[in-house]
Amino acid sequence: MSNGMLVLIIEDHSLPIVCYNTTFKVGSRNEYQKTAQSHGITGMSHLFEHMMFNGSKKYGEGVFDQLLEANGGNSNAWTSKDMTSYYEVFPTDCLDLVIDMESDRMANLSLTKKMFNSERDVVKEERRMSIENSIPGTMWETLNKNAFTKHPYHWPVVGWMEDLNEITLSDCKSFYRKYYSPSNAILIIAGDVVYPNVIDKLESAYGSMPVAKLTDSQSITEPNNDGERMVEIHRPAELERWLMGYLGCAGNHRDTATLDIIQQIMGDGDSSRLVKKLVHDSQIAIDVSGTFHWGIDPDLFLFDFRVRPGISGDRVLGQFDKQIDRLSETLVSPRELQKAKNQLASQLIFEMSTLLGKSTEISNYYMIFNDYQMVFNMIDRYMNVTRQDVLTAAQTYLRRDNRTIVRVIPEKNGGTE
Repeated sequence: MSNGMLVLIIEDHSLPIVCYNTTFKVGSRNEYQKTAQSHGITGMSHLFEHMMFNGSKKYGEGVFDQLLEANGGNSNAWTSKDMTSYYEVFPTDCLDLVIDMESDRMANLSLTKKMFNSERDVVKEERRMSIENSIPGTMWETLNKNAFTKHPYHWPVVGWMEDLNEITLSDCKSFYRKYYSPSNAILIIAGDVVYPNVIDKLESAYGSMPVAKLTDSQSITEPNNDGERMVEIHRPAELERWLMGYLGCAGNHRDTATLDIIQQIMGDGDSSRLVKKLVHDSQIAIDVSGTFHWGIDPDLFLFDFRVRPGISGDRVLGQFDKQIDRLSETLVSPRELQKAKNQLASQLIFEMSTLLGKSTEISNYYMIFNDYQMVFNMIDRYMNVTRQDVLTAAQTYLRRDNRTIVRVIPEKNGGTE
């Protein structure tokens, strides 16, 4: 559009339903933590996700969800390190209403002291529940805190409590003006719509919003590890648990497809190498999984496992490392490689089988690759990965000196996870 907002329309008349997805290129990556000169605003992106549902100039507090649900629709939102996304799914005849509500809160969000204090308290309680009183949450926060020493991926999406306590309403207004503009958003409308008609409606609703030119202010490169990092956490728990992260590549790097394939080979499903070896054959782990996080900047390739009672965690780590070493020393079999490719292709096709899945995947690809068309080329990328690519990527990224480990050691009085 003339104000810089990218709009994609996906016509699908199989059902009288529409999915309306607005994603802003802002996440915890765009925040900063406390310094000697000023307080921090970590957690702001997630806080703002909450505030976007609390009223605008035309639609008062609570009206957004009330109107949507009264017309048979539903809404939700999520925040990540790199982006914040809002979506609604509703009957076709509600399209005009949703366009009006969404454009109004993009341009005229009500930012009051009462609303700010209320939502900040909600986010602080969410932090207590999801991180401070959660073993997995504590592990995730500790891992990123130690794996990233310079880059904003260092802090959690929900933010540091110290910063949440000091964020002001003025901070929120500045954040809103800077990032919640059409030029920093992609809007995807999928479903029972007609392209020319929708464009006219959008021009009327969004066209007068001002153009805002944003430059990506984050140019921090995380330095390479100077050796393996290990952090131990002693908590009341029933099981010893390990979480480790290897610094990977940015999502738009050529190695992304290969790391996705390694994820499948090593930790996805009962026949994957780690699950088969650690859980089924040797029965030394309760479970094990692996995943590579796509990010605008290099993020972590993660593995985690829970140790079976009576087994040494170091023994499980030893068996884990043997499997990683094997991947770094010997070519995978053609059958194993093809299986991983087939799994990834089927997963992407499955994700694209619903209106919400289409809009979510396409907006993610746009944010990561700066090219929404990449979603249609990803399967070809997977199919072009070779056995040598897998070997080289394992040698490049899955090194002991490139990883950070968080180990939870249960205290004797036990507990729950």
